[in-house]
Amino acid sequence: MRILFVLPLLILINQLSAQEFLDLDLSRHCNFGGTELDEELYTFTSGSPVMENLVADVLKLGGDLEQNFTLIQTNVESISAVVADGKRYLLWSQDFLERATDLQAYSGVAHEIGHHVNNHSLQAEFQAGEEDEANLFMGYVLSRKGFQNTALPFIFGRDGHQFSHVWSNNWLEYAQKGLKKHEDALQVEGLLFEDDASMRRFMDAAFPFPPPPCYQQLELAPRNFNGCSTLGQVAQKLVQPLSAKQYPRRYMSVPDGFAIITQIEQYQSDGAALTGKDRWKELPVQESFELSFSYLKSLVFPRKAHLRIFVFIVTNQNFNAKGKQISKEAAKDWFNQAVNRLPKTVANAPYTPDHTVEMLVYEFEVPEANQRPAQNCPCHLSAGEHLKKSGLEAWLKN
Repeated sequence: MRILFVLPLLILINQLSAQEFLDLDLSRHCNFGGTELDEELYTFTSGSPVMENLVADVLKLGGDLEQNFTLIQTNVESISAVVADGKRYLLWSQDFLERATDLQAYSGVAHEIGHHVNNHSLQAEFQAGEEDEANLFMGYVLSRKGFQNTALPFIFGRDGHQFSHVWSNNWLEYAQKGLKKHEDALQVEGLLFEDDASMRRFMDAAFPFPPPPCYQQLELAPRNFNGCSTLGQVAQKLVQPLSAKQYPRRYMSVPDGFAIITQIEQYQSDGAALTGKDRWKELPVQESFELSFSYLKSLVFPRKAHLRIFVFIVTNQNFNAKGKQISKEAAKDWFNQAVNRLPKTVANAPYTPDHTVEMLVYEFEVPEANQRPAQNCPCHLSAGEHLKKSGLEAWLKN
């Protein structure tokens, strides 16, 4: 009798010892199903070949993609993508895996992996667009797995229930678009949607070359890219610090190379980026109305919004500035025109000693008085100061 009592107790103790508190900042996440994450999550060390095989299959179906995230079994409700401290995580639940249909399992894993392979920030201000891209990827993967268009409405159950997620109104539309992508291009190989249309979109997203004038320029030392043999590897070297500092970025084409464009951001007069949502505002940030020296000073000296865009150009072509100054709206549109990944053809192109990696910084000011943006020409800060104050210097040493 004692043995029968002790045995379950030992099993319970073993299970408890196999779990640990998950110490992650969960503020930037997407939880498949739309519910909020539990405040306390725990990891389980058992692992699962089933989940590992599912992840590997989704990456293969997506186009032989590389895994850029860490897989962690936790007590989440289903599947969750998390970005924390510049790293990416895919959290998953054994309970979800056991109760989900094949359609639901592939949908959940593909949607959350879609965030990671598209290098999404998972910040609230970019949520709608990033969810659409993740659903596009999900539909593409489901189509390659053999699921039909008629199956998509049943991802969330045959009762028609849809979880209260921010993308619940659009998810089916973009999932169907992803599914159609595969149907229209069954010969897709390589990276996601890698076909002639992918290369055309990249070429159409052409950064003006030579670049418009009034920028600060800094050539990044070749030693930063030691070990890189392809342009894709150089891109990854640049993406790492940008991800660590939470810079949304996109790719544009330049002759014999590519450019990485960051989203326009607001920074302080010394070059340090603003924090939180203020970082992405394009008008002077309103301060509190407390009777402070800063407030009284703002009455005499009107505030300005200091804005900047980083452009990293990788090419074997030399260049100088050419053309007219660029407006803020035109520069901002670079990011909107750019694509979310390099075509496989470009990523596999050789990186040679003739290639250089140049960092350009474009500055703009928006006065509080008239809110009319203007380019700083010349720039107020050097490229080195921008590099240091942005926090990128530790990663990209000149």
